[in-house]
Amino acid sequence: MSRSEEKSKKNGRLSMLFVMATVSAGLLLAVIIAVGAVLISGIAIVTDDSGKTTVVFGGGGKSDPFKRPASTLPPEMETSTGLVIEDPPSPSVSINPTENPGELTVSEIAKTVGPSVVGITVIKNGQGLVASGVILSTNGYIVTTADSVIGASKISVMLDNGETYPAELVGADRLSDIAVICIDADGLDAATFGNSDAAEVGDLAVAIGTPYSLGLMGTTTSGIISAINRDIIIEGRVMSLLRTDAYIANGCAGGAIVNRFGQVIGIISESLNGVFDGIGFAVPMNTAKPIIEDIIEGRLERSLSLGLTGRFIDQKLADNLSVPQGLYVYAVWTGSDAFEKGIRTGDVVVAMDGVEITDLAVYDYLRSQHKAGESALIRVYRDEAPYDSSPGEYFELEVRLGYIN
Repeated sequence: MSRSEEKSKKNGRLSMLFVMATVSAGLLLAVIIAVGAVLISGIAIVTDDSGKTTVVFGGGGKSDPFKRPASTLPPEMETSTGLVIEDPPSPSVSINPTENPGELTVSEIAKTVGPSVVGITVIKNGQGLVASGVILSTNGYIVTTADSVIGASKISVMLDNGETYPAELVGADRLSDIAVICIDADGLDAATFGNSDAAEVGDLAVAIGTPYSLGLMGTTTSGIISAINRDIIIEGRVMSLLRTDAYIANGCAGGAIVNRFGQVIGIISESLNGVFDGIGFAVPMNTAKPIIEDIIEGRLERSLSLGLTGRFIDQKLADNLSVPQGLYVYAVWTGSDAFEKGIRTGDVVVAMDGVEITDLAVYDYLRSQHKAGESALIRVYRDEAPYDSSPGEYFELEVRLGYIN
């Protein structure tokens, strides 16, 4: 085979890498078994010798969890909405009630829970985006997704009655994709939150959100709970995801997954639904509850990142793709130092601080040796001309680490 043909074959394989990141979960797991470990949007899915599959993400006491705290975000991720909210009283709703024995139809769920799901508009880099949120308390606290609101210069909330309020970002945890915002309003229709641990595969799942535009706020779709209790480790914390076959469109991130009792048992996740096209994922309320409380109390532990999203390529897959082993980059977070330094999709980070990245544990360890604001020396492989027969090149640069929540 000529070098040109070999290069062309390599490019075809690289193209398939992106397809592999967006196929159905079943096909993805089949690939995982073959290659050992995969990192998708910060997710490593690892199969041990016994055949058990675990999903691993890179990486609290309750006095008055709804007391207004100082922001938990670093300065570079603060919003500036001009809104000042005084300390509100404690909410009148619990987010961990007992089960309700009365079952509702989908129509009844839409009427009952719909007013508790809001439409959210954000301005990021001059661009307007739409998301959803669920009202936590009658006095203005709303849960949504971190990806929707981090980095926004302006956040607005539209209620079911059409009223619109400016919102302030209380805090966000990018790893779990949970954020809390607050509006200066009282007497809101707070949702009732159920015990997500009681959900079973096959249970009714109703999704409520704001697909595409505020004009479609309150859109309701239904399906079943397709999967529960997926083992997930986020910076040492064990979590689990709910999966549903209810159709979830762009803009529904932050919306509600509701059980047959009319209780919100999950918050639709934007980052995960972006990975697995056509499959709906949600952070269960039993997982979101302590994160929400940590955000509002200011206890959130932030994790460091290079600002890269990608997947780990082990030596076997690297040889097959004719690229070196390391972290294959398919997204760089806007605003990160890596973005400013020119790291881009297709690069492979092969070493950090002079140590080769041979697996995810090495990558996580090397990253953990730094503090926020410190720089790591990374070695990168890049193929400037992927469609010719010439090999790629290596280069080194220092990249500053920052908080990802």
